[in-house]
Amino acid sequence: MSRRSRHDAHRSTAAVEDSTESPDHSSGEPSGPLPPTRRSRREARRRADRRTTAAEPDAREGATAREGATAEPPEDSPEEISPDDSGHLESFDVRETANRDPRRPNVLPFVLAGGLVVLVTLSLLWWFLFRDEPAELPETVAEREEDPGIDGVILRDAEPDQWLAGDCLTGFQPQDESAPATIIECGHSYDVQVIHWEDLEVGEYPGDEDISERAHMTCEDNGQLDQDAVDAVDFELQVRISHPTESTWRREGDRRINCLLQPASGVTMTGNFVVDPEEHSSADDAEDAEPGTEDEAPDADADADATEGD
Repeated sequence: MSRRSRHDAHRSTAAVEDSTESPDHSSGEPSGPLPPTRRSRREARRRADRRTTAAEPDAREGATAREGATAEPPEDSPEEISPDDSGHLESFDVRETANRDPRRPNVLPFVLAGGLVVLVTLSLLWWFLFRDEPAELPETVAEREEDPGIDGVILRDAEPDQWLAGDCLTGFQPQDESAPATIIECGHSYDVQVIHWEDLEVGEYPGDEDISERAHMTCEDNGQLDQDAVDAVDFELQVRISHPTESTWRREGDRRINCLLQPASGVTMTGNFVVDPEEHSSADDAEDAEPGTEDEAPDADADADATEGD
């Protein structure tokens, strides 16, 4: 075959392929889709791969944007801190600022004030409980003379709570029965003699009428009065009752009832009129002191002198 014949054959083959791929417009009938060829399928796959490769970055960015829009920040996550005008970040606690209720008052001043009050209270309590008490001066209590002198004084200015049953008292003040008196030997002249005494129980003041009744019963039922000695004298004797008043009860802590024997005429007397005087009382060793009055004592001495003269 010559060159021209080969060229014509090649051209006729290409024309056949073109007539196969392109629609036949000469027939006037509509042409349907032709079956894909191997070449067209390869081209379609390449175009699809290029579109997929180009769409992947956009798809990833869109998914990230959608996730960021739908995701809610955690409750405890701090907000972003934006720089100020100078370019420096502001230093403050975003969490504390976000959680602070603007309507809630600041309790710090109240806490500090409460702590200060507690501290002051504890300091005062400690001072009152543990402070050093001033040293108390020892109370000086006068002691009775075991061997009285010629004046017979056993104890001067003895308080009523120091009087014993059998004590003979001089300097007794009837208008102030709570005043002190001097304890003297019963062989000397004296004003009153203590028959009996008793301390009432501690408590509220029982009242004037009640305490007077109790004092009279105490002095009448003690049985300490020596009736023989009373009958031996020719002057009248009477029992004087001393008891606390409401004032001395509350102000001085007075609980003492004293039963005293005294002459009714107001004269002084001598001798012992108590059956069983207390130990260490002024009548304890006064058995030899004969009951009488100061006026009778000189007469007795005169009779003794007359007897000696006879």
